[in-house]
Amino acid sequence: MRIQSCIILIAAALSFAGCGINTESPENVLQTYRRAVESGDKDVAYKLLSIKDRTIKSLEEYRGKNSEDLWFSKAFSDVTTYKVISTDIRGEKASIKLESRYPDLNVIVADYEAAKKSGDEEARKKVVSRMKAHDFPKMSETSTFDLVLEPDGWKIFVDYEKDAKVAELLKEARKLKDKKKFVAALEKFKEASSLRPNEKYLQDYAQETVDLAKKQAESEAYIPKVELYQLQGRYYNSVLDGRLPGVEFKLKNTGDRTLNEVEVCVYFHDASGTILAEKIYHPVLVISSEYSYSRNNSPLKPGYIWQHESGKFYSAKHVPSEWKPGAVTAKVTYIKFAED
Repeated sequence: MRIQSCIILIAAALSFAGCGINTESPENVLQTYRRAVESGDKDVAYKLLSIKDRTIKSLEEYRGKNSEDLWFSKAFSDVTTYKVISTDIRGEKASIKLESRYPDLNVIVADYEAAKKSGDEEARKKVVSRMKAHDFPKMSETSTFDLVLEPDGWKIFVDYEKDAKVAELLKEARKLKDKKKFVAALEKFKEASSLRPNEKYLQDYAQETVDLAKKQAESEAYIPKVELYQLQGRYYNSVLDGRLPGVEFKLKNTGDRTLNEVEVCVYFHDASGTILAEKIYHPVLVISSEYSYSRNNSPLKPGYIWQHESGKFYSAKHVPSEWKPGAVTAKVTYIKFAED
C-alpha cells in the first residue's frame, strides 16, 4: 500500500514537471522574487508577478529607467538575508511574513555617495568590500507579501490596480492639502491608508494632516480676534503705473497669541454690489530665513496694530473698469501662529 502511494506521488510530480508547472513552495518563490528585486534583475522579478499584475503593468513599464547603481544593488543583494516568520496558506492564496536583514546604509552613505558621484571603480570596490566584510551593523525589516497560485505555480500578487487607486487618492489629497482643505484631504489619506494598511508613509501623511487640521481649527477660532478696520478702496496715483485701483486697511491683534502670518482677501464690487474680482494680500508674513527680505517681516503681537507705511497702499491692477470706486469688502482668511 505504501509503495502504491509513493508511485502515485512520483507520478503526480512527473506530471507537474511535464506540464511545465513550477512546484516551488510560496516561501521559495517569495525569496527568489525579493532577491531579484534587490539585485536589480527586473526581468526575473517580473516573471514571478501574478497575471493580474502583469496585465496592469507591462514589462517595459516595470523595467523603467536603467539604474546607474546596478553595481550597488547586486552587492546589497548579496549581503541581504531573508527569514520567513510565518506562512498562511488558504487554498490558492498565501500570505507570508518575511524578515529582511540588510546593511545599515547610514554607516557607508558617505562612501557610497562618493563612489556614485565619481564613478570610480576603486571607490565602488571599497563600498562592496565593506559590505561583504560585514564591517557595519545590520538593520531588519518585516514585511507581509501576498501570493496567488496560478497554473504555472505560486506568483507574487502586488496588486498594481490598488496601487494606481492609492496614487490617485494621494494626488487628490495633496491638491486639497495645498488648498488648506485639510479635513477633505484627511479623508482621502484615510481612504488610501485603508487600501494599504501596512504602509507607514500613508499613516504618516494622515497623521500630518490631522495635525494641520487641528491647527487650522485653532486658527479659524482665533481669526475673529484679528480686527480689520479703516478699509478703503479707490484709485491711486502710482509713479510707475499711473492711476490704478488700490486698497488700504489696518489690522489689530486683539487676542493673546503672536501671529507670523495674516492673509487678507479683498473683494471688489460693481454698483449693484456684485463681486467682480478679489485679491489676496499678506500684510503680515514672517519669513524665517536669514537670506530673505520682506518689508512685512515683523510678527503681529498681542495688542499690536499693523498699517501701511505712509504713502503706501496695496495695488489691484487687474480689477475691471466696471468696479465702483469705494465698493470693497475684506476679511481675514488665514493666520499662522508664531509657534507653529
